[in-house]
Amino acid sequence: MTSRNSPRQLSKIPRPTAIQKSKTIGQTPCGLADLSLAGTQCSPVSIRKIRPGTEASSVPKVSTEAPSKAPTNSQPSQRAVQSRPRKNKADISSNSTKSLPQKQTTKEQDLRLRSGIVHHDGSRDIYVDTSATMYSVIRRVTVQLGWKEAALEDEKTMLVWRDECLKPKDITLMRSTGLRWNHMPGVESMCTKCGLQQTIGRVAAAYPKSFGFFPKCWSLPVQWIKLDHYMKTKGIKNGTVLILKPNTSSRGRGIELTKEIPKRGSDSVMVQEYIQRPLTIKGLKFDLRMYALITDVRCCDTDGMPRVYLHHEGLTRFCTTAYQTPDDSNMHDNTQHLSNYSVNKWSAAYVKSPKVKEDLAMMMKISEEDRAHGGLLPRGGSYVFGGGADAGLDESVFARQIRQEQSGSKWTLTAFASWARANGIDTDLVWRRCCDLAAKTALAATVATMRQHYYDNFGADAAGQGMRCFELLGLDVLLDEQCKPHLLEVNMSPSIATDTALDLLVKETVHQEALLLASIPPAPSPSLERPGCNIDPGTERAPSPAAVRAWRDAHDATVCRGFQRLLPPPDGSTRYNEIATFTRR
Repeated sequence: MTSRNSPRQLSKIPRPTAIQKSKTIGQTPCGLADLSLAGTQCSPVSIRKIRPGTEASSVPKVSTEAPSKAPTNSQPSQRAVQSRPRKNKADISSNSTKSLPQKQTTKEQDLRLRSGIVHHDGSRDIYVDTSATMYSVIRRVTVQLGWKEAALEDEKTMLVWRDECLKPKDITLMRSTGLRWNHMPGVESMCTKCGLQQTIGRVAAAYPKSFGFFPKCWSLPVQWIKLDHYMKTKGIKNGTVLILKPNTSSRGRGIELTKEIPKRGSDSVMVQEYIQRPLTIKGLKFDLRMYALITDVRCCDTDGMPRVYLHHEGLTRFCTTAYQTPDDSNMHDNTQHLSNYSVNKWSAAYVKSPKVKEDLAMMMKISEEDRAHGGLLPRGGSYVFGGGADAGLDESVFARQIRQEQSGSKWTLTAFASWARANGIDTDLVWRRCCDLAAKTALAATVATMRQHYYDNFGADAAGQGMRCFELLGLDVLLDEQCKPHLLEVNMSPSIATDTALDLLVKETVHQEALLLASIPPAPSPSLERPGCNIDPGTERAPSPAAVRAWRDAHDATVCRGFQRLLPPPDGSTRYNEIATFTRR
């Protein structure tokens, strides 16, 4: 028989919970032990533990009622004094000297700091955090812009560039500090294969004639029955070829071509109708990588349009095997049907410059030497694709030579436009069709999901608190024999790798203009009539939609070089108003 106070008996005694502790010592559930702090707001971290074996009578009771004003000669108990947090020397010195108040940074002051340090001459010091990106071209661009590197925790940091999509903790940080991010919440609705199909499919069901640029596609396994019905009634009879793309894959991984109905599995796969008659150059299939920029998905404008741009420059990526109509003999040859750079760069037929390293070193040297004028950014002129027939850019001779070169397995859009005009293709019509494709794709994603995601995370009343985030997208566009563009994919965080001089020329220019256009609001200026017109997140009064629109129009006219604004239409056209009124059903 064990004794009364044996260790075995004590181990079976259940440990008291936080509520039981508070009832034992006569406290509120907050667990306040300091008589002088009773009745004040407290947190669960102030709960005091009671050691096993300690009697409740030895702990002083605290009344749960509101405390009355204690007399001046009353002294707290010794136990209450011991529970108070100790003050360091800095606190003591600040309390003893009234002329040196303790420095406190309010939320409004922090938000104003995030708008940049403004000097007397109107210039600003912009601080950006690029520590989490693996691409050196982003750091090169920020240096050319004169921006300074800072840590994420620094109160002066204004912009954050990340390769990954937004996380919940990032959104919480944006709400509390006013930081700007290079990604938008809900952009996955058009940057995953199945998400793009569902987003455009939802809006195209209401306006089928407006989305003829998007091939027929189905999301498996959800829409397997519809795919099975289509193939048995029309597809097999018409010789339809299907291309299967895993939902979250990239760089051409896991893509297959087939003429049979795929099996119904559990993996998320987008099945798309393969375009069997593409436009070819020298017998090779190619696609266009175009860069679209979204700076706003809110209803700041009276027509409720998002803010969307498309860059005149991009990449033309070629396959390395001569194209043939898909059949059983060549259906598994990815270098013939997929134009992804990651697929074709390993092919023995891939054509690259014989002086790749020398050309890249020369381009980097030009970028460094001309840093004061924006590096590789053209100083003037206009682009060929979407510009004038005899237009040109004011840039170095070497950069112009790389931009217009029509050899190798990768060209610029400028080189493609020059080839197209030489072969009798109306490049102005192709450009207008590509602009229409990009505008409708971004608008469909905005009205279907992205705008609601923004309001859910930042609130509907945040329309006048500045541009919190932006998104630079890579659109993969395929031209058929009739030069009609077809949207294949939308890529979030398109590759910024600069393996060649051509990549460095295109990607540095695009990203530098995107940062200038999207990320920096105007500096606070006391000369403006309303403080809210500055779009400063720290102002007390939100700007009106007319003030926001007026500033952005002026900002576009000053900053836009390669980017052309698509939405809202600069000419005041109403051709997209019907899609903008779409409501999710």
